[in-house]
This record gives sequence, C-alpha cells and structure tokens, in this order.
Amino acid sequence: MINGRRATQRLSGSWFDRRGLLGESPPRYRVVPAGSAEVRDALPAEIAAWAAGAPAAYGEKQRIANRDASLIAELTLTGPKAGLSVTLSTEGSSRPCPPELCRKGRPRGAAWLADSQTLLVTVTDAFKAQSLFRWDVRQNRSSLLAQGPGLIGSSRSVASTCAIAPTLVACVVADPDKPPRIDAIDLKTKSRRTVAAPNATLPGIRAKAIEWQTPGGQRFTGQFMAPTQPVTSPPPLFITYYQCRGYLRGGTGDEWPLAALSDAGIAVLCINAVTQEDLGRKPDAVADYKLALEGITSIANQLARRGEIDRTRIGMGGLSFGGEVTAWTAMHSDLLKAISLSSVLFEPAYYWFNGAPGRDAHAKLREWWGLGAPAETPDRWKEVSPALNTDRIKAAVLMQLPEQEYRYNLELIAKLSEAQKSTEVYIFPDEPHVKFQPRHKLAVYERNLAWFKRWLLPNAKTDAGFRVPTNK
Repeated sequence: MINGRRATQRLSGSWFDRRGLLGESPPRYRVVPAGSAEVRDALPAEIAAWAAGAPAAYGEKQRIANRDASLIAELTLTGPKAGLSVTLSTEGSSRPCPPELCRKGRPRGAAWLADSQTLLVTVTDAFKAQSLFRWDVRQNRSSLLAQGPGLIGSSRSVASTCAIAPTLVACVVADPDKPPRIDAIDLKTKSRRTVAAPNATLPGIRAKAIEWQTPGGQRFTGQFMAPTQPVTSPPPLFITYYQCRGYLRGGTGDEWPLAALSDAGIAVLCINAVTQEDLGRKPDAVADYKLALEGITSIANQLARRGEIDRTRIGMGGLSFGGEVTAWTAMHSDLLKAISLSSVLFEPAYYWFNGAPGRDAHAKLREWWGLGAPAETPDRWKEVSPALNTDRIKAAVLMQLPEQEYRYNLELIAKLSEAQKSTEVYIFPDEPHVKFQPRHKLAVYERNLAWFKRWLLPNAKTDAGFRVPTNK
C-alpha cells in the first residue's frame, strides 16, 4: 500500500530491496534557497557536497563530510570491519576512533556539529543502550555529552543521529521502561530538558536489564519484566529474541504486547541477538540459531533455579530472524509450550518463489544459510526447514502472517494441520514483512495476548476483551 493504493513492488538490488519505477534512473538535484520560492538545478559543486554526506545503505561504509569536506567521517555499521574513523583530506591522514569513545560500544551514528570540526557520535553498547560523544577531530579529544539506558537519536533504529542546532541537539529518547519523548541537550552545559512528551500518559514498564553467560562462555544481554501483580508460585515466561531497542512495546516488529503480558501474570524476557558477525566471524545463520538456543536455554534454567519462572510454561514469539530462532527452539528443544510466528520461514518452495533472474536471493541463501537448490543440499534443508521437521514441533503454533509472505509457508501450514497439531493461522491483507496497519496491529496484539494466556495460564479467561476489528 503506497499512499493508500495498492502498488506492485519491484524487487531490485540485494536480497529484498525494492525500488520504484524510476529507481534505476540517475537522480536529479534541485536547490531551493532558504527564504525563496526559486527552484534551480544544483551546481556540480553542490551535488558533490551533498553526495559526500549522503547516507549509505545499512551495512555499507558511510562517508559523512563536514561543511568544506576537509574532514570526512567513515562509518561502517555491520560486519567485522564495523567502526569509525575520520580522514583529514587536506593533510592526507586518517584518525581512528578514540579508545575512550569506541570501547564504550559500537559507533552507530555520526554527524558534524556547527563548528564543522567536532563530530557527534552515537555509541551503542551490548544492552542496546546509547551514549552521545563529542569528538574534536583536529584536537583529537572526546568527551561524553549524554547517556541513557535506551535509544538517543532520531528514530527507533540504533543507526540514527539527533537533530543538530548551533547550541543544542534534539533527540528522540526512548528508555526500556519509558515511552519516547524529545529532549534538548545543551552542547555547552550538557543540561537536558524535555521539549515534547506526547506519550507521557502511558504507564511505565518495570523492566530490568540483565546479562548472563552460557556454559560455553558466551555473554548475552536482555530486558526482564516480572509480572506486575504479586504471584504465589513461579509464573510462566514469554520470550522474544532479536533486538531490545528503546521502549519495550512489542519486540522486533511490535507484535507481542509485553506490558499486557506482564499485567496478565506472565514474566517477559526480551533477548538481544548475538550473531557470528558480532563475533567477527563470517555469516552463518545456523550457527546463530544454535548460539541463540544456548543463550535461551541457559537463562531459562537460571531463572527457573531462582524461582522466578516456571520452566514447564514457556512461550516464545518472533519476527524475521526472531521467528526463525523461535521455530528452531521449538524444533530442537523441549522448552516451549506455545509459539507465535509473524513472518516467513524457510521451506523448499521458498527457494523457487525467489528464483527470478537478476535477483541475488539464491546467492544469499547459500552464503548465509548454506542452502542451495533443495535437490542439491537436501540435508541442509532438512536441518533448517520447520516444514521438514513438523514431527519435532510439540508446541502449539500461532501464525499471523502478512499477505506478502504466507505463500512461502503453505507446506508448513498444511503439514501442521494434517498432523492435527494445535495450530492457528491468520493472514493479513496488504501487509509486508513488518505489519503497519493499525487495525491489524490491534488484532495481532489481542490475539497474541489471548494465545499465551490460553497456553501459559490455563485457568485464565482468554476471551475477555478479545475483539478483532471488522471491515465495517
């Protein structure tokens, strides 16, 4: 849906990138001077200056030039070469990220302040908590400007920066337990004030940052929410795995109402994913799944030993990679009593659905998952695909899938139904990978809440308040 109308999407570029009809045409640059209605074609020097500071695609190296292009910051967001450096173009030299800045976490955003020699750097730590640093590149000095337990930037992405004015920066601040607001931070005094709090009436969330190690020594981080009301026995647990960024609304993709689950008497755990790329290794999705299962099993056992959860009543839900980890956990462990999936999973039909000429989907499947054509790599498909392992899935399965993706999983849906396993499937029209229509988001939230109350709280009423909006 684009501007309220249906439009055919054109897959173009890497993986599932999409472009419009003019996506492959060279861009045209126009200039509108401040305080004027005149519109003119940009001069070559203006185009060059804009291109030097234009954001690159996520994961690629971004080049962010200051006003006269004498200093160019180079920021790489993902992969083993992720990091930050600045090139002094007039001197032909380069300066790496100061240790006192980069050892706090990974640089995820950078922008030049008004003096054009100080870089504002957003650093994200293992808990997805962010800090703002100032780096005076010519003096090679850095200092902390602001920090918090959640996001400090311009959006819900960790790869974002604040809006910059001569004397202050304005940032969207979203803590795990507090909804987003806009704070102004004085560049001289470091004082902060809230200038807009549109979500101030929302209740806070009792979230606690936790970390643990697996028996193999791998560190994991996450956010834990105990039930809001006192309980007389260990409560059930709901887990979502992927990214715990900012305000804990509903996990990656916003489909599981974490606060409502906590209010219902279910403990909640959001786990930050650890991938092979995070560890400086080449991509390997199956190794990521195995590592995720180690982390999930380890913390579930620890919480159960402390009496904080009932290990026999655990549910899990996820989107995208989080959904893949949810399915893997259901296939390879006895941990889960119920699961909720919100996006596509891999099965042989997926390979052929995404085999159009000119796409790199097959190359990515081979690089990240070790999957070739189903007849070429049958053992790997057997290892990865839930559709080929339905006999190993004991948990009750809820699937709430977007129209754009459900066709890839008809084999999984059919096999679960044929085996008469506890399965419910709902398809949402005109929805892409991440659902966005408010009517659908409400239905997904309410159904997920009812689903986990049904399977994790068998004595609770699950129909009270559950209503799916109609088209009337």
